[in-house]
Amino acid sequence: MAAPLPDQRDLVCELFDVESMTSRKRYADHNRETFNAAIDTSRVVAEKTRPIRHCVVLKYL
Repeated sequence: MAAPLPDQRDLVCELFDVESMTSRKRYADHNRETFNAAIDTSRVVAEKTRPIRHCVVLKYL
């Protein structure tokens, strides 16, 4: 049986090394939860604008 895929939020946090980012002055007020909230929000925006992007692409093909 195949191993389950990791959560996309985990992948993004690992890719950008969120744990070390929070040790920097600029990101000191943030934690894993705030990064997860930003990722979730961006996913919702992307899903809502998908039909719009599709129409724009088809218009210019």
